[in-house]
Amino acid sequence: MDKKIQKIISVAFPIPVQTIFSYLASNNVMVGSRVKVLLGTKETIGVVVPTLEISGVPQPLSASLETKNLKPIIEILDKEPLITKELFDLAVWMHRYYFCSLGEALWGILPKKWQASNRKLKDPFDYPTKSQNFLKPTKYQQLAIDKIKTTVSDHKYQKFLLNGVAGSGKTEVYLHAIKAVLEINKTAIYLVPEIALTPQTLNRLKARFGDIVGVLHSQMTARARFLIWQRIKKGDIKILLGPRSAVFAPFQNLGVIIIDEEHDDSYKQDSKPNYDAREVAQWRAKFHKILLITGTATPSIEMFYHYQKQDDLEIIDMPKKIASNQRVEVTAIDMREELKRKNFSVLSKYLEKKIMEKLIKKEQTLLFLNRRGEATYVFCRECGFVMQCPNCDVSLVYHGDKEKLLCHYCGYSRDNVKVCPNCQSKYIKYFGSAIQKVEKYIRKVFPEAKIARLDRDISAKKDQLFNIYNNFNEGKIDILIGTQIIAKGLDFPNLTLVGVISTDTALNLPDFRANERTFDILLQVIGRAGRRDKKGEAILQTYYPNHYAIESVKRLDYQTFYNQEIAWRDELKYPPFSRLVLITLRGGDEKVVEKESIRLFDCFQVVEGSSNFEIIGPFEPSILKKYNNYRRQILIKMFKHDENLDEILRSILNMRLNKKVKINLMVNPVAML
Repeated sequence: MDKKIQKIISVAFPIPVQTIFSYLASNNVMVGSRVKVLLGTKETIGVVVPTLEISGVPQPLSASLETKNLKPIIEILDKEPLITKELFDLAVWMHRYYFCSLGEALWGILPKKWQASNRKLKDPFDYPTKSQNFLKPTKYQQLAIDKIKTTVSDHKYQKFLLNGVAGSGKTEVYLHAIKAVLEINKTAIYLVPEIALTPQTLNRLKARFGDIVGVLHSQMTARARFLIWQRIKKGDIKILLGPRSAVFAPFQNLGVIIIDEEHDDSYKQDSKPNYDAREVAQWRAKFHKILLITGTATPSIEMFYHYQKQDDLEIIDMPKKIASNQRVEVTAIDMREELKRKNFSVLSKYLEKKIMEKLIKKEQTLLFLNRRGEATYVFCRECGFVMQCPNCDVSLVYHGDKEKLLCHYCGYSRDNVKVCPNCQSKYIKYFGSAIQKVEKYIRKVFPEAKIARLDRDISAKKDQLFNIYNNFNEGKIDILIGTQIIAKGLDFPNLTLVGVISTDTALNLPDFRANERTFDILLQVIGRAGRRDKKGEAILQTYYPNHYAIESVKRLDYQTFYNQEIAWRDELKYPPFSRLVLITLRGGDEKVVEKESIRLFDCFQVVEGSSNFEIIGPFEPSILKKYNNYRRQILIKMFKHDENLDEILRSILNMRLNKKVKINLMVNPVAML
């Protein structure tokens, strides 16, 4: 044994087990650093964690301190720790709250790169900064700025909600908040829900603050993300912009965390660890005793409920647009009436007329569709056979630009079919109104218009997102057709018409948040129109014009929608009146999955009858099969904290199920599919 090996260290791994493993190491290995070791017979990367006595981590976390048969580490990967004491404490909280292992929590925090690099790496969104005009704040902006500046000097935790209509200037308030914390030598994290919002926001930040602004997002290489992490620790970056993972930035002198579009589901991660960046941000803000500022035109139901119940949360209303007192004029078109008039196209006659008016006036139109692809499903008119994914219990979507049928869950693809695989008929029908089909129709109806499409297929291509954004902003595109990526936060001065092709898509999903999602996305996309002095118009094509979500959107009335939605949630005890835990079992053998789900459900019988929670299941999810795995689910509604239930949920992580079955616990899932 090497003479330098003098101590026992504890190492956590990104695996779904509670055990922390012990190894032998030299004295120069530090807590928070990554090491390469043998886990069983496989070389694996782990993080050195404090011993049980130092960390205060309760059982069932344990580290065997017996020296017999302990293996020495193979390599120390970090000269300096990547994980600070604060981030380790955060990982412990995530382990407890999200029912993941400590190692999984640590890996959710870490940048994914094995080796450091001093080479400067290009950020795919690092484009030249354009000059900007700094306008004098409006009355409502100034009230918000003054309130925030006063609180910065108090050096205490405070949470603000900027409850501002689209175009009210929330971003300018964020910039003033950042300026205030920089003046006292503190730093800022600025979260946005989508990478699509990064170019515009980054431009504004760099124009105001220069090279101390950094950006972190998934389209950067792992090496580039690691370099940003290093620059933050060195103090070169004082403002970090990015989607949810940026919340883990290793700032030790934080002054403010900003969460734009707070309502957005993108802040919740659907893979281990299943953290919610909004909850993590709140934990960090409380730890540092700093400001947490969230902003949205449509606060989430849970957020708005809690703001009205807690003393350390304050709402700042911003009810007016910056440049105009005009409200967007919203019109709902009953598509049932269009069908009666024998109009079977994707556009109502009224929307088609309005698009033409905008083209004549040289104003821009945004057409929103909540789908990718060209057809929602492909079927045989002879025998009724529907082309389905062999791995998932869903239909394949036709993508005409690739002549492929794709699964939007697992990514399975196959060549398009011209003959039915079931009966060999040639009568193949492409049904639905997905985005490529809409684009094709729009180009046919408006042949002289300059048209572009923006969805995740397009934005994933290098430079495409920036180019389309830039061209639309400069008036080189007349009609932009897009999915959810275009609904959030984008600001185009000449955009005066928003047309929603498929208003009702989310309403029909088997999810208790379906109404809220519909209201949110519609109000957000409507907010893209009329953001300057020109009048904005929005046209909603719907088959449910009298639904309360649609009615509230037509009136731009959040409060009425909230009142009806919160009453419904209260009746059924959905969040915010409960905390949900969704347990999903999956495996290739449906009978084995069903058997194990029943066995797992029986574990909860020891606490049966408690009024603190309700257990539903096991049941088949709406999509029975995903990624070639059959699924069963158990839903727990927790009304009050229950130690016995917590203990059972933790024990599930170490439960010996059939090897053919895997299990996942999701705390407060954003989707129930």
